[in-house]
Amino acid sequence: MKINGNVEFFGPSLSQQGQYTFYKGFKFKRSGKLEVVLLGEFILVKIWPEEETAAIAELQLCWYDRIQNGNFSSIKLYFLPEHTSEGRTLIHGQDEVISMSENVIIRIDDLISLVPETYQWQHGRIGTALEPGHIVNSENLGPIKDYNPPYSCKMNGVLCMKNIRKQKKLLGADCLTSQVIVVNYASYCRFRGALQRFKGNKSAFANAMVMALGGFAVPRENTRVLFCKDTFEYPELEGHELLCNYLAPKFPNKKPRKTPPKNEQIKIEVKPIPMKAIEAKVEELEEEIPRRQSLIKPCHRPLAVGSPAKPKVLPIIPDLPPRSLKLSAAALAEQTFLEKLYKFMKSRGTPIDRLPVIGTEKLNLYKFYTVVKKVGGYDAVGTKRLWRRLYLEMGGYCSNNAAATATRKQYERFLLPFERHMISQSLDAEKSNSTKSPSLQQPKPKQVCPSVRLNLVLSKKNFQVSF
Repeated sequence: MKINGNVEFFGPSLSQQGQYTFYKGFKFKRSGKLEVVLLGEFILVKIWPEEETAAIAELQLCWYDRIQNGNFSSIKLYFLPEHTSEGRTLIHGQDEVISMSENVIIRIDDLISLVPETYQWQHGRIGTALEPGHIVNSENLGPIKDYNPPYSCKMNGVLCMKNIRKQKKLLGADCLTSQVIVVNYASYCRFRGALQRFKGNKSAFANAMVMALGGFAVPRENTRVLFCKDTFEYPELEGHELLCNYLAPKFPNKKPRKTPPKNEQIKIEVKPIPMKAIEAKVEELEEEIPRRQSLIKPCHRPLAVGSPAKPKVLPIIPDLPPRSLKLSAAALAEQTFLEKLYKFMKSRGTPIDRLPVIGTEKLNLYKFYTVVKKVGGYDAVGTKRLWRRLYLEMGGYCSNNAAATATRKQYERFLLPFERHMISQSLDAEKSNSTKSPSLQQPKPKQVCPSVRLNLVLSKKNFQVSF
């Protein structure tokens, strides 16, 4: 399928879900050369064109949206530690990169525009590349062109990528995706061990035993291998003009309904009770009534004038906790909170006209506020990276890639000003209480005894007479 100009999807369609048609990759021409990018492969992109630094993008999905009439891709971005907000520290490895916690949705045309024309990636460990047509030393594995190393098997567990990789190798369109490879930390450790053990021996990486131990050959001579084991938040990227995370694929959460079996009738068997059993039960109840009456204490109250003298008898009932009062107290707390929230938001000029929606349900602002407050507030949830967990707790879909961002924005819009207002009120109350504390009050003047005061007056008079 043709996308735009000289950009096309590569291979047949993978599947179709409603308005979305998914593919295994796309191809395009750059500087007269054909380039193919498949799922699970890595390319270099410049997120901010004015900066010289580049990031690594891993293609995880590509699809055609029939309603939006556009072609989109879901990529995972990797950055060097020194290009993040915290910077490189002692805990970061020499060949380590850090990935974003959430995927990024971008149009395929815009993604190609972010690929730099000439950029040499200088970070990572250079791997060992085999010569074209080299035969693997095993009858089961066959030629090297049929062998999929660990870094290319990421999608093989879910999708069959063998045939489409053969087509790409026949076209020779692997210059763009062979500059850098990112693996997990365990695969990187095994790769480094094999690289150090068989240093200078390229043929060893064609051995089936070395491959089973984790050693693998890279596609080209200058291909660099890095590892990733940590994630980070990148809020500045949300304002990028090319991103469109709100157009991520949305799949309905269909649950199988339990239908009752057809043509099934409920059979009820009614057995007649004999008369002798009924008479025996009546006799037992007649004997039980005097015993129960002995447990009831009479409670005599003053009678009104003209009323018959019949004292009321109240049974002794143990005190039970009033469940209705507990329920009404919780409902009353929620009602008072909502009244304060709506009044405050209206006073600041941002009234809440309509409740927000998370997933398919309306957001419970009282529950949302109490849960965030238990964690420690807005700042604590951000530092602990709990927005996605709160999104799931409030009834959101698990498949939403922008769950953390959507939940944080809803809280910032409807509840964060009220939280800041309540914190400022509590601080003002603490200040007023501290000023009224007895430790800060001025000490009262000491009362002088009358005899001491008289001596002071006489001493002043004597001083005046002598002078």
